[in-house]
Amino acid sequence: MVFTLVVLEEAIESNLVDQKFKIGDRVIHKSRTGPVMAVKNYEPKDGEDVTCEWFDKSDMLQEKSFHQNTLDIYEDPIIIVGSHSRKNYY
Repeated sequence: MVFTLVVLEEAIESNLVDQKFKIGDRVIHKSRTGPVMAVKNYEPKDGEDVTCEWFDKSDMLQEKSFHQNTLDIYEDPIIIVGSHSRKNYY
């Protein structure tokens, strides 16, 4: 029991439990405007800024830091064609 508490305390201190993002995560601004970005740097101990990078419409690499509370993990949209699925039988 003591060992578990020590490991949990160490994880909390190193921000492994509450870490919102990890390097390489695809994120988007909560306003849902702008491009899908990749997390380049995120160190919660140094503050709450997340450095992201993305390619603009001219294929130029851009980089900017955002407060972690202004970003969400990007999830690919689910596309549903038709009202139900069916199999083709021949």
